[in-house]
Amino acid sequence: MSQTISRREILLNTLFVEGGLALLAIILAWIFGPDLWANITLNWEAVLWGCLGAVPPLVIILLIDRYPIGPFKHVADISDRFLRPLLRSCRWPDFFLLATLAGFCEELFFRGWMQPCLAQWLPLWASVLIGGFIFGLCHLITPAYFIIAWIISLYLAALLIWTDNLLVPMLTHGVYDLIAIFAVMWSVNEPSTVSDEPSPVFNEPPPVRGRSDEEIETLPMPLSEVNDSPQPEPSPSSADKAPDNDG
Repeated sequence: MSQTISRREILLNTLFVEGGLALLAIILAWIFGPDLWANITLNWEAVLWGCLGAVPPLVIILLIDRYPIGPFKHVADISDRFLRPLLRSCRWPDFFLLATLAGFCEELFFRGWMQPCLAQWLPLWASVLIGGFIFGLCHLITPAYFIIAWIISLYLAALLIWTDNLLVPMLTHGVYDLIAIFAVMWSVNEPSTVSDEPSPVFNEPPPVRGRSDEEIETLPMPLSEVNDSPQPEPSPSSADKAPDNDG
């Protein structure tokens, strides 16, 4: 049985990894360029497109989950074997933190620094493909998931080229991760048909599986309990009755 990672370990490891990516992007941009913050513009249009931009990748994941083909047949197993056990000890506010860190820090590194840096020496299409390939390698859980991550990376790169605003792929990445996490953990939080205990995703103990009182009452009683149960007093038979005195 795999050991559950504590909530504190998950948050600290995520902060270390994602924060390390952001710090690395800042250092590399300071040494090699370009300016990380030149393409970040905060406005309502960027917020709108960033949120709407999460719809296409979510639709792709939904289609892969509903109609798995080829190497994508076992993508849903990633949720059962990796994501749910990993995030089981987290609470729902943690999901917002995890998605925000992933959206900001990963996009700052891959789309904010790597893509424009490679574009200084390579054609734009080559910088997009290479950046997407490295992004996929960093998400290499299975070969199929690597392909999905690469496709999503190409999509995020296209958003940056189209909008010329790094905030758009940042928001798209974060919103996508947040909805995907809630969708993965939703089945853990669904009320049990037997028990109404809260979900372990909210840091509560797992529900106890057992039968309800109504089910227990309708079950046949074991033979041992039948034999030990009090028996009704037998009614006097006609043979035991005293004869009537007619005369």
